[in-house]
Amino acid sequence: MPSPMTALVLALVGLPFAGAALVGVVGGAGRQRDALVVAASSATLVAAVALVPVASGVYPLHVSVPFLLAEATLTLDLFAHLLTVVVAFVWTCCAVHSLDYLRDDDDSSRFHVTALATLGATMGVVLAGDLVTLFLAFELMGLLAYLFVVHKRTGKAERAAAKYLVLTIASGFLLLAGVLLTFHIGGGDSLAPVPFQEDTSALRWLAAALLVLGFGVKAGMLPVHIWLPDAHSVAPSPASALLSGVLIKTGAYGILRTLYMLLVPAEGIDLSVDPSAAAGLVLLVVGLTGAIAGVAIALAQDDMKRMLAYSSISQIGFVIAGLGAAAYLTGDRSAAYGLSGSLYHIVNHALYKAALFLGAGAVLKNAGTTELRRLGGLWRSMPKTLTVMVVATAGITGLPLLNGFVSKSLLHHAVEAAEPVRLLGAIGPFEAAFVLAGGGTVAVLAKLLWMTFGGPANAGLKKVADASPRMLAGMVALSAAMLAIGWAPLVLLHSTITPAVQGFGLDPSVLVSYRQFTWEHAGFSLLALAMGAAIFALDARVDVSRARVPRWASIDYWYDRSIEAGLQVASLAGTRYEAHIVSTSRAIRSASASASLMRLRWRRARQRAIATIVEGSPDRHAAIVFQHISDVLEDDRVATVEHAVAHAEERQREAPACPGRGCDEYIDAVRDIVDYTAWRVRNDRIATATRMVRSDPERSLEAVEIALREAGDRTRETIIAAVHDLALRRMAGENVIPHMSTLVVRILHSEDFAGNIARTMPPGWHTQGPLGPSPTVQPDTSPSASPLPRTLGAWITDIVQLVVAAFTRERTDWGEDRPEQERIVTLRRVSNAVTRDLDLALSIMLVVLLAVLLAAR
Repeated sequence: MPSPMTALVLALVGLPFAGAALVGVVGGAGRQRDALVVAASSATLVAAVALVPVASGVYPLHVSVPFLLAEATLTLDLFAHLLTVVVAFVWTCCAVHSLDYLRDDDDSSRFHVTALATLGATMGVVLAGDLVTLFLAFELMGLLAYLFVVHKRTGKAERAAAKYLVLTIASGFLLLAGVLLTFHIGGGDSLAPVPFQEDTSALRWLAAALLVLGFGVKAGMLPVHIWLPDAHSVAPSPASALLSGVLIKTGAYGILRTLYMLLVPAEGIDLSVDPSAAAGLVLLVVGLTGAIAGVAIALAQDDMKRMLAYSSISQIGFVIAGLGAAAYLTGDRSAAYGLSGSLYHIVNHALYKAALFLGAGAVLKNAGTTELRRLGGLWRSMPKTLTVMVVATAGITGLPLLNGFVSKSLLHHAVEAAEPVRLLGAIGPFEAAFVLAGGGTVAVLAKLLWMTFGGPANAGLKKVADASPRMLAGMVALSAAMLAIGWAPLVLLHSTITPAVQGFGLDPSVLVSYRQFTWEHAGFSLLALAMGAAIFALDARVDVSRARVPRWASIDYWYDRSIEAGLQVASLAGTRYEAHIVSTSRAIRSASASASLMRLRWRRARQRAIATIVEGSPDRHAAIVFQHISDVLEDDRVATVEHAVAHAEERQREAPACPGRGCDEYIDAVRDIVDYTAWRVRNDRIATATRMVRSDPERSLEAVEIALREAGDRTRETIIAAVHDLALRRMAGENVIPHMSTLVVRILHSEDFAGNIARTMPPGWHTQGPLGPSPTVQPDTSPSASPLPRTLGAWITDIVQLVVAAFTRERTDWGEDRPEQERIVTLRRVSNAVTRDLDLALSIMLVVLLAVLLAAR
């Protein structure tokens, strides 16, 4: 029986999946389904909150779960626990908001199932206790989120989803390679630091780079961010809130775990390059570059959701810069500023970016658009939505008394401490970039609020209503959380963030003495506010969104070119491969045809040998005539097949016999049936011609040709008329072989081939022997063979004929034995004749023996 703590940890992952299954079963849009959606999210939140008093003092808590052939490990430490509460809270708010947002959506149930399943996978990421569990949960989360992006199923959504899926799969390969390398150097069983070994430093660097890049794709880190704006703009707004507010944070969380698992300071080993400091410097530069680039591109957008998406890239840049500063300052007390600022900002950004996207969703739902140029003046009709978005904007810009103020102050301290040089002894390039990114954030959000809610009302938006109560409920809950953290930010800092920093091995002393408000912090906030106002005023004059930047200046452009080049290379390789396959197939077909010809020649040679043994060899002239007759009959058979197939193809074009399935199967069936039927007729004609050749070789060929002219066309028409129905029956799965045999008997009876020949040949000629038709084999053309005298025992010949017939039975590729009814009748007649002859021979031998005995007396 699991303990209460273990049960609660398992519930954090299991409840969302169970809720998704129930919602999928209930389906449809109704109160029952809506209640299940909210209940599943809320129950997950309750389980996360219930762990606060239960799990305090027992961190970390490890739980192993059987998974496939091994075990998945879940670990609840202090920061992971905080993230579970934040994730469940944001998810619940978005779930409540989505009920009305998706009320008229036919695929709303699919969205809710996807959302709950993604919540379970996200909890698995946060609680992962080893690298394999983290990788599997991360990949499952990424693949499920694909359904968010493609939800609307428009062309734009499908293109964005395809880009997202390609990058998700690529990041999965990067992560898998990093996981394997990490296990190779002795880590991965847990997310604890891997002991450093000097001879594995290169592999350690490579594993860290692969993992950071793989997690960076999902985090929207520059330069692998290109999926994020397109995905956010086409996904439903509640999904955008989850993608930006929660899912991209899991990427930053993965980078954090990677840094402290693989790039911890070396202990007792003298290295020329400190891996932690080197990696930290790279991430610091990448983060600040992304923070500036994100707001710069966001300022040029004319769509609310794309603007917020690029703003998310900027905010993730702040988080990554903080992680980089912490790694760069490892060993310094100021490193705690960077890590605590990043952890705090992850929580803050999840709240205010989710609120902003939900606000954009309310505008889209009621105004019908998110294009800024078509909006304006909504403060009159949507004052409640405006209030929520103002609170979120104040938080994201870092104004005092709101949640973003503390996290950005901590990050500013870290960047300031990580400055390698200072300009004029006052400010360094890192700090200048940080302040510029903060000012850009103010300008972007100010532009968004002004163009959406400020100014005169748009003529087409006068009757816009405010968000519905349920949509407002989720937004208001997020705003309340932001205000609560902003009012008492040190509670979260000292209760959770500081112990988490200490758990990562850093000195938290600078955080213990950290004060909520100082003039230095306020000065930085006011500087960013003033810079943002200046940028906003400049944009109002210049209107950056109207600027047309060359496509080649976009990272997205070069990614597209790279993908196109890769597709061209793949296409060229595929063309070469197909050509190779075609040439190989031709060679195989040629070899197969040669093998078939050899088999045919061997079969004919065997038949000639058997015919020689059974009936004796004819003279050379008769053999030549027989060969000519065989060729004539074979040509007639081939012509019959070709005429029937051509007629079937013409019929298929005029009136398809198998619509929806294509004509190939029908044509193949016709070809097989006609080939079999004509082959049977040909064999019977050869059997008839065999005796004729021995009787009168001079006139036999002419007689056969005359008989063919009289019977050939009529036989061909009979086969063509009957094959259509037989082909349809065969396609339906019916066994048509009995019907084909009946058709052969009917044809042979109606054409009277033997009678036609008899009328041409001299009187006294006959085609039937004591055993019925001669064997359907060709005689040996060897002039040296001599016929066997039939007076030595006709019954021996009959027995040999029975054996030959048994070994040369007709066989086909139909997958079933053909019922050879005619041959059975013939063999029975032969068997009766053999038995009669044997009885007579035995009686004669007995009489002779008695006569000899009597004479001896």
